[in-house]
Amino acid sequence: DLGPCLRQKSLEELLNIRVPTPDFRPNFGPFIDGNMIMSNPEHLLRKYRGDFDEMDLLLGVTTAESYLDFNEKEIEYGFEEEKRDKILRTFVRNVYDFHLTEIFATIVSEYTNWERVVKHPISTRDALVEVLSDGHTVAPMTLSARYHSKRSKNTYFYVFEYQDSHAGYPQEFRHQVVGHATKNATSKN
Repeated sequence: DLGPCLRQKSLEELLNIRVPTPDFRPNFGPFIDGNMIMSNPEHLLRKYRGDFDEMDLLLGVTTAESYLDFNEKEIEYGFEEEKRDKILRTFVRNVYDFHLTEIFATIVSEYTNWERVVKHPISTRDALVEVLSDGHTVAPMTLSARYHSKRSKNTYFYVFEYQDSHAGYPQEFRHQVVGHATKNATSKN
């Protein structure tokens, strides 16, 4: 039991813990241990009857869930397609198990603006933010909403689109958006 050990640690000690994880993977996530989580969480959401059925559910996303995956320079100036491809290959390799080449090619095809002849680093950044946001936040939230909506209670889903009125240029991306942090936002980097 970890409880007694954790209670002996200060809040500062707990917040300063660094858990090395691959990019685009959660620091902590559910794992099937047979005690707390008896089966695959997706299977449980589909089949389990209980509290999940009895409550209304509100889920929400923002327009740029993954902008915190990038450093300040990448956010401000964007990046070229080579950098996008490196980041995207890492995402695909760390999230999917099979057909990695096909998944990578499909994502690039679906999120590329083929009408734009010249590729600008800001546009490349924006497209990758959309890919990563959809992949590690929007898709799982949508799936959870779908499972819940098939039950008896109400399911609500929102997209929060906030833009700072003082940010007039795409380069000021970091000021325009609100997103959910995928890492521990209280940690000191």
